[in-house]
Amino acid sequence: MSASTLDQVVDFCQTLFRQLFSQPFQGQIADRLRRNQVVRQVEGAADAASQSLARLLSHQRLGEEEVAAVLGGMAPLGEILKLEDLANPNMTPEAMVPSLLERLPVPETLRKSEREALYRVALHSLLQALTYIGPVLAEWQKLNFSSAFELPRRVIDRLNQISAQLDSFGQPGGAAADERYELLYRDYLLQRFHRVEAGTVRMTTNMDVDLRELFVMPRVKLRRLGKESLSDGHDAVGLMDLAAARQLFGGSGGFGPKAGVREENDEGTPALERLKVSNRLVIVGVPGSGKSTFLEWLQLQLAAVEEEMVMAGAQAIPLLLRVRQLDPLDLPQGAALIEKATASRDRADLMPYEWLERQLEQGRVILMLDGLDELDPGLRDDHILPWLAGLCQRYPRCRYVVSSRPVGYPPGTLRALEFAECDLLDFGSAEIEEYTRHWCTAVRLARNEPGEEARREGAVDGAAIVQGFKDHPYISNLARNPLMLSAVCLVNYFEQGKLPKDRALLYKLCVEGLVHVWDQRRGIHSEFGLEEKMSACRDLASRGQDLSRLRAVPGQERPQRQARRNRHLPQPRSSGETHAGTLAYAATAASARGGAGRRSEAGRAEGLQSLPEGSRRQG
Repeated sequence: MSASTLDQVVDFCQTLFRQLFSQPFQGQIADRLRRNQVVRQVEGAADAASQSLARLLSHQRLGEEEVAAVLGGMAPLGEILKLEDLANPNMTPEAMVPSLLERLPVPETLRKSEREALYRVALHSLLQALTYIGPVLAEWQKLNFSSAFELPRRVIDRLNQISAQLDSFGQPGGAAADERYELLYRDYLLQRFHRVEAGTVRMTTNMDVDLRELFVMPRVKLRRLGKESLSDGHDAVGLMDLAAARQLFGGSGGFGPKAGVREENDEGTPALERLKVSNRLVIVGVPGSGKSTFLEWLQLQLAAVEEEMVMAGAQAIPLLLRVRQLDPLDLPQGAALIEKATASRDRADLMPYEWLERQLEQGRVILMLDGLDELDPGLRDDHILPWLAGLCQRYPRCRYVVSSRPVGYPPGTLRALEFAECDLLDFGSAEIEEYTRHWCTAVRLARNEPGEEARREGAVDGAAIVQGFKDHPYISNLARNPLMLSAVCLVNYFEQGKLPKDRALLYKLCVEGLVHVWDQRRGIHSEFGLEEKMSACRDLASRGQDLSRLRAVPGQERPQRQARRNRHLPQPRSSGETHAGTLAYAATAASARGGAGRRSEAGRAEGLQSLPEGSRRQG
């Protein structure tokens, strides 16, 4: 890395952080020593944050004048941004960049050298660091800058850890163009995806929650394909009932008893172990079982080399695509795959010519396709599957992982492409205990408890939750699904350990809490009242059921067309509202089948079979 580039970036970040954080704080701290301590923490955060931006600019081999132009263009951020903007959990770098570009246009020097994409990526990279650090410093301010507050140190340590992990690959300035871009790509994944973007634990705090603190390795069971498969003749409406779906998959098709249902004597295989021995793998799991979370965790582990997977003599390059974000009529090839994986055309523009093709041809890429079921079956069969087959044929040395719900994956769909099929099993007792422990620990860490204490007390809290629902059979069933277990943890957290004895009441507490009540307790206020939000949830839940039934009725309008006519419906604006819509749908589905409290096996996630997978996450 050029010493000149590093010096310029460090000086810039120190000035910016001083404007945003140190100067506004200093007048609030009378004690000189404490004030100096805060300033030093801010300086440490600035140094840690500067590393990613310096790597980006060094990777692009900018001259001093161009580096100065990039930094000069972003310099007014210190006057434009306020701490409350950066601390707002609903403000993301992706949302902030377009509006800021109106006030921070690309400098003329960079326009002339065709560096516009680089400037936009640099702005996004800087905002990513600021929105990571901002909430922590805002919380510190609320605590009067207590010397016991540990979160600033943890943030600095995390940023430095990312730099150390990337340094293990080599310094970008001295490497060839392909190696430099690989570092840039891994850097982006580590900076962008290490935090939990949604999930119930995010309802307890505005602080960053590390995905790896929550993750519990799921277990899978290899499918043994029989002669029969799920055809269009099956009643998809009936499969909205989770128990019915599992009964079907456990029938004469040869999947074994109730595929996906975890018996205590059926341990299965850790998903990662199965992946390591299967070059092509389909993971089929019910809603909320942790399919997407596993792929997100795997992407992070591979990017950081915390999980070693050697392909073509080097560490694997993860490429995670989500079906719901793809246009089936214009599926990505080549550089467009990177654009979809990063949700950034600018990052794809920085890529060396045919970089991804070279990695694919060498067999260094593990391509993950999440949510095969999240598309109309006709579009899936006519477009997605042939596109996937083409990738497999063109790049046979790569690894492929596909996830789907059972209803959206007719058994044997990818067998012709030599995919192994496995079912994601329900949580057993060990996973339930581990997950509740992780959930409670993550909340305590976000509340600034020292790491050792948070893990010790989190284990106690988790054990108390599990003990608390042992007397409630319906909760014990719900807890085997990670999404529903996370909802149980959240209710326990906000209701001071009191779990309702009725499933309908549990759903009611979850929905009201997610959309309104728990935000109010955290000091987050909305222009809409509880009844307005509940009305919207009921409407969405009812429409969701109607759309799901259309899939099973021949000749009826396809859900996508109906959905286009429903665009006037309010869209979820936060992870809480998304989970509330999911749970409202579950409650509505349960009521439609004869009452929310009168079902057995399906109670664990009833009615969720037809919801978009994007609204369901482990955690």
